[in-house]
Amino acid sequence: MIKSDSIYNLNKNASNLALNSNHDRNYIHLFRPHNNNKLNIIGSFKESIDLEHTDYTESDNLSSSTPSSTDILSAFSKNSFGIIANRDFPDFRDISLDIYGNDKNFYKSIDAFEKELNNAVNNFCIDRSNPNASGTKPAGYSYAYEQYQKALYARCLIAAIWCFGIELNDNNAIFKSELEASKEVFVVSNEDKGTFTIFGRPSDSLITKLAYVDCTITSNSTTMPFSQIYKKDNQKLLKSSNPSLYSGVLPRLVSIKTAEPSTGNNTVEKMTLSLGRTSYMTIMGLHFTSGGTYQSSLLDHPYLINIMLNGVSLSEINKDFDRQESFLQHKLVETLNSNISYEDEVKALNDYLSKSFNVHNVNISGNVITGDSYCLFTKRADKMTDKNQYYCSVNGGSEIIDTSVRYYKNSNLEDIPTIDYSDAPFYFGSELTRESIAELGDTDTSPYWTYYGLTCMSHLTDSYETDSNCLWMHFNVLGEKTSPYTLEQINTMRSSASEKFESKSLHGYSITQYRTRHEYAISRLVKYTQFLQDISDIIIAVIIAIQLIINHHFTDSIANTAFSFALAIVALILIIKSCIDLHKKSKIYSNFIIKTYNHFNIKLYKCDYTNEFNNSFQHKLNANNELDSIFYVLTNMHLLTMIKDKEDD
Repeated sequence: MIKSDSIYNLNKNASNLALNSNHDRNYIHLFRPHNNNKLNIIGSFKESIDLEHTDYTESDNLSSSTPSSTDILSAFSKNSFGIIANRDFPDFRDISLDIYGNDKNFYKSIDAFEKELNNAVNNFCIDRSNPNASGTKPAGYSYAYEQYQKALYARCLIAAIWCFGIELNDNNAIFKSELEASKEVFVVSNEDKGTFTIFGRPSDSLITKLAYVDCTITSNSTTMPFSQIYKKDNQKLLKSSNPSLYSGVLPRLVSIKTAEPSTGNNTVEKMTLSLGRTSYMTIMGLHFTSGGTYQSSLLDHPYLINIMLNGVSLSEINKDFDRQESFLQHKLVETLNSNISYEDEVKALNDYLSKSFNVHNVNISGNVITGDSYCLFTKRADKMTDKNQYYCSVNGGSEIIDTSVRYYKNSNLEDIPTIDYSDAPFYFGSELTRESIAELGDTDTSPYWTYYGLTCMSHLTDSYETDSNCLWMHFNVLGEKTSPYTLEQINTMRSSASEKFESKSLHGYSITQYRTRHEYAISRLVKYTQFLQDISDIIIAVIIAIQLIINHHFTDSIANTAFSFALAIVALILIIKSCIDLHKKSKIYSNFIIKTYNHFNIKLYKCDYTNEFNNSFQHKLNANNELDSIFYVLTNMHLLTMIKDKEDD
């Protein structure tokens, strides 16, 4: 039951959980009406498409040509932001290896890299609230649009090549120190293996300086001079450790519009997300991570330090971009934490979105309820950036069909986005279903989900000078649906899911509600009676064994002794079989880390039943700091909605 203060309390508790978790995302807030009304969440590109169809002059667009089609993300797309998606991550690896020709390799020298930045006008989209804003500063920022466009494009180019590395035997400390000191590459050591990995592409001058060093490549035990590593023939030796590396186009939140219930739908509220576009490559560029940790050293790359735009380095322009984002986030969070109405929350968010030109990507997260009434959740795999965290049933990025993205042409069907870039409104249910198929193998293709709300998440930085890990505000549409399949069936399906690698185990929990102490007491009595029935075979077998001992049948005649021995064998078999059946019932799947499922009793006659539930939930999972904050929000919304639905019956 969502009471007047339910959402406020949920946000307060979820924020505290995120802040104390030591996770990369240390802030979360749920946007939804503070009442029991159902919520429809709708996406719309209409505003962006209308802007793109408006005729601008050649000077307005800062280019001699305009895009031939609006169905691809381009540098001229409206309400959009980021590097365009016509190149995949491996393309940048191949550029660095001269596969497209030495003249195309802009990583080889600072001069070649600076020349490539002239292409930013065609390869990086900057969101301009005013189409005639050429040469002017975005409000509140220190530098011109064109300076940010080039600086952010440069940051994305460095991040793209830093995603690829080659592992070498660690047998030359001076060589490794030279690489680290150069700051042209990112070096990661593995002391257990006695190796280190060079991520990125050194400049030609650094390769020449260290050309004499013989390097042993770990993957094939081949030894070659350092000067020969970054060649065409070694394309397969430069690998990415990120299993989810791709270049897709994502919805970008521009603003939110709300509508109260209307005649004919007097219990349904509407949230319309006005959207533009961004790309996954932009996300990686602006928040480059390795081993799940943000690497601020990227902004110390010599190219970013030494290339100047109007007397300011690319690195400083990027840092100013992050500082302003940090300032705007703190202003938004301060307002959201002041216990304001839903309408004022949306107003504050729209004010932030209008002033922050950043990624603002919209993801999807959801609960899947099985046919036997279990809510599924997972534990993330070790190779993921958020390893060992408990996650909700499905979680991923929503994506837009874009014909320039080559990744989709050679991928699984469930990797193909369901969102079209058109002026027709759409729901996020099909994207949630697509993610459910990819992660769980759940073949239920129904696009109908119940929507809980929209969350924003970030890493709040108290002082950018001491904590440069400034994570943009990103958003998640939260939903829930019921699958026709049981927990056991979905676990079987998951074994062949294309994104099974993202999680190490699947779990489920169920909730039973009790309105009164009498109802709870009766339930306990029924449960204990059922338990006695389940172990009745064991009880009978034990009684038989006791009778045999008491009556001393083993000392009677040979016939009686044989008969008693036979009864003892039967009793033993019954006990063993019953124990095996009980074990299977409590733990169905062998690959579960904890019990297959947990039951939670919600005592509605207690005023603090939500806190009691959360404490019990974290205790049974032994979650500590491993509970993802979106999972926490979705779990509590599932609880509140269950209570509401029960009262509506």
